[in-house]
Amino acid sequence: PIAIGSDTAASIRVPAAYTGLFGLRPSTGRYDNSGVAPLAPTLDTIGPLTRSVDDLALIDSVLSDDFNELAAIELSSLRLGVPSEFFYDGTSSELKSAFDTYLDSLRNAGVTLVAVDLQDAAALNDAALYPILFYETHPSIVEFLASWGDGTSFEELYAEIGWDVKAIWDQLVIDGAPDAIPEEVYRNAIDVARPELQANYDAYFSDNQLSAMIFPATASAAPFALPDNPQETIIDDEAVSIFINDHNSSPGALAGQPGVVFPIALNSIGLPLAVSLDGKRNEDRELLAIAKSLSALIPTIPAPSLRNQ
Repeated sequence: PIAIGSDTAASIRVPAAYTGLFGLRPSTGRYDNSGVAPLAPTLDTIGPLTRSVDDLALIDSVLSDDFNELAAIELSSLRLGVPSEFFYDGTSSELKSAFDTYLDSLRNAGVTLVAVDLQDAAALNDAALYPILFYETHPSIVEFLASWGDGTSFEELYAEIGWDVKAIWDQLVIDGAPDAIPEEVYRNAIDVARPELQANYDAYFSDNQLSAMIFPATASAAPFALPDNPQETIIDDEAVSIFINDHNSSPGALAGQPGVVFPIALNSIGLPLAVSLDGKRNEDRELLAIAKSLSALIPTIPAPSLRNQ
């Protein structure tokens, strides 16, 4: 079984991480997004969620017309970058423990792990992600509705969206929004910050001779929203924004890197915990081959019971 989702900053990889699935965000532009409702065309892509890397590779072939077999990769040939700055921010103790255990299994299997941070990940992510996302949302949806819609207007669509998204759009997206992104901020994001982040990713891989980057896919297992504030959750007894779980996925999405998520363990109440691999831009088949080799070292994650507990 497969599902096709869309990912602007995290919306394939985070659901996959929460549910014990394998998810692929391809290099931006690898797949045709025609007919898919946009959020920010600079960042948007479709991608698959499956139960294995082999199925990710199959769907990638269909969507990209790239039918090259995945290369067989010896674990001892892999060099994985392990960033701590930014990518560990707010991570739960359970996920840190599971991630460290998985890294130990990789090290024992012959994988070389290189502790090295991605330069300026936080600053460039902050400078570019939201300015691009929220500047592009309104005009791209209006254009999509005019080209592909059934006559539905932006205002009619806005009236039907969930309260949580509507609250964000009220502040940042709709005409007259008080915190709308100024054009000069958007242009800096597009022309300066994003290209710099892409260059930093390129240097990260080349300077350190890395095969991929590995890090926790989210900050925690699937969160429980607080009843009195649905936009917050609890991680290690501390109330935090529920959107913290998008944190680690956004730099790769912003730079256009391919990313694969897969489960590595269950937490104390049986919810999946996952890792993410970011690969070199436009080398998606190589990343899938690496993910296939690495996923051989994870335990089988059982399907959840459908019975009420």
